[in-house]
Amino acid sequence: FKGLPLSEVVGVHMVMKLCLLVPLASGEEVRQVLLEQECLDRAFTPRRIGDELALPVHEGFLSDAIDMEHRLEQVDVEPAPPAIDPHSRLYNTIASLSGVSEALLQSVPKKWERLDDLILFPKDAFQEQGWESLILQYPEFFSIVAR
Repeated sequence: FKGLPLSEVVGVHMVMKLCLLVPLASGEEVRQVLLEQECLDRAFTPRRIGDELALPVHEGFLSDAIDMEHRLEQVDVEPAPPAIDPHSRLYNTIASLSGVSEALLQSVPKKWERLDDLILFPKDAFQEQGWESLILQYPEFFSIVAR
């Protein structure tokens, strides 16, 4: 791979993108500024390059608003992974367990509340026939679901 741009390495799907390169120590602060100004291109994943962070920005971005050490450069970056909605993630996690019937999958909660690291399911969640035996079969059920 030496000498090849990452975008030409087989199996690596990279794209040349305008990025703001900043020292790692300033990365999170600059990222927040870019988010507030709606300049961060969230379709791509930031990339660490040595002791710098390459933050993908929209074309036409003017770096004058950044008061810290920085430079603009074309960098190979990966497209951001697609967002997975929480219900699909929960559904897929439960579906991966053996012994789960289609009827149980249809009763997977579609909404819940979150308070910090606590998840509050509706009071009738996991109450239909079959859930009790599945939960007994997997003592770590709620740990698996919480991931």
